[in-house]
Amino acid sequence: KLDFLAKLDCSFSPAVAVDSKGSIFAAAAPGDRVLLVKANSDKHDTLFKTGGDTVTTLCVDDRDNIYAGVAADGKVWRYDAAKKTATVFFDSGQAHITSLWFCRADKRLYVGTAEKGAVYSIDDSGSARAEYQTSDHIVTGAVKDSKGNLFVATAGQGHLFKVKPSGESDTLATSEG
Repeated sequence: KLDFLAKLDCSFSPAVAVDSKGSIFAAAAPGDRVLLVKANSDKHDTLFKTGGDTVTTLCVDDRDNIYAGVAADGKVWRYDAAKKTATVFFDSGQAHITSLWFCRADKRLYVGTAEKGAVYSIDDSGSARAEYQTSDHIVTGAVKDSKGNLFVATAGQGHLFKVKPSGESDTLATSEG
């Protein structure tokens, strides 16, 4: 049995995230809003807007800052939990942001893109570095393990790559479809 959490005024929510206090955030689609969900309520607050493009992915860092990846303009927005403001944090120069993940070990935000299938990592100051370029055009996920290996999942050909700290990569799996 599922319990009712909240009613959102959108067609669907492509992404959700939870901060350390248990607050729930949802992307509202279509549209550019990140919502603060109020449990057991028909009410919610718009935390911030990204300016017109659909938020496709969300994540929260170790200081409860909220990151929103956007389709159509390839930007990542950061809502600063302390300042209560949202600004563009990273512009990938690609069409879409398709995945976000915050690594607590190295305190970097990992960003997957669609168009060229790249993975970037970004430190708290906004300094970005290219981590991996796939042969596929859509990165659907990127995470790191405790040994520093980067794992990258893609759509299209449907690969799972392991990228070692040395930069050497191995294909761990491919889709059959």
